[in-house]
Amino acid sequence: MTAGEEKDIDITFPEDYHKELAGKPVVFHVKLNKVTVTNVPEQDEASGTYYSFDYNNVHIAVLNSNDIVDDKLSDKQIDWLTKDMNGSNADWKVVSIHKAVYSNGSHYDDDDVIGMREQLGELMPDLDIDIVLQGHDHVYLRTFSLDGNAVVQEAKNYLKYQDEVYKTMINPAGTTYVISGCAGVKYYQVKDVSETDELFPRAAKIYDAFTSMFSSIQIKDGILYFNAYTVDGEEVTCVDSFAIQKDASQGDALDPELWPEEELPQEETEDLIAKIIEVFKKIIKVVWNIFNIYFIEDYVK
Repeated sequence: MTAGEEKDIDITFPEDYHKELAGKPVVFHVKLNKVTVTNVPEQDEASGTYYSFDYNNVHIAVLNSNDIVDDKLSDKQIDWLTKDMNGSNADWKVVSIHKAVYSNGSHYDDDDVIGMREQLGELMPDLDIDIVLQGHDHVYLRTFSLDGNAVVQEAKNYLKYQDEVYKTMINPAGTTYVISGCAGVKYYQVKDVSETDELFPRAAKIYDAFTSMFSSIQIKDGILYFNAYTVDGEEVTCVDSFAIQKDASQGDALDPELWPEEELPQEETEDLIAKIIEVFKKIIKVVWNIFNIYFIEDYVK
């Protein structure tokens, strides 16, 4: 299609779709207002295409997670992504990738997913990527701000926008990854955190959804607002939200005394407890040695 062209698309919903639409034909009338793709590099498109485009003040790169060499994205695609992002002066940078790098679905420990997680973990923050939008596993998960497969403790704020309160990261040094459930009727059973904790930090939000989901992103006055919703018939419910602000002076901040204390992610909490236990063990050992030297040995003498 070309800019300005209109077209009717005829489809038939699958028999296992929502009962009110299952097996029924439908016609979608679409109009292509403009073509915004700005960078489609020369590549072998047999397995898909990677490209980038600008949408207002957002630069978006769509990666091809089928372009795999030795369980990682090809060097050619990574080189292109690096040059593409470094060459953009957009206020916001977003990456979209089909196979989820961070997921609690059935593919979380696939060889290529593990390889891409290792490959992109440090690269995304290095390229100033604000958020990575993922797919493949039909589950909902949102990470904390991550850098190199570790949680980055960020300055936090609480902003009010359109009568909603958003827990907000202030100019985070890491990247947030989201996998936004399923818009259809195919839902995956989420993996237990005891399994995923072995490979990456506990997520900021896990929602076990067995209904359709969608997400929205709004950017206003230098602040990105993210909402995730479930759809059950005509009922739409927000099940997760967060915000990212580049400048702490922007937005309608709440009174700091009303801010709930941010909890450490479970992975960090467990590590902290383990460290405290080790310290106490060392203290007890030192005390016992002192007691043994100055009291027991003197008593024996």
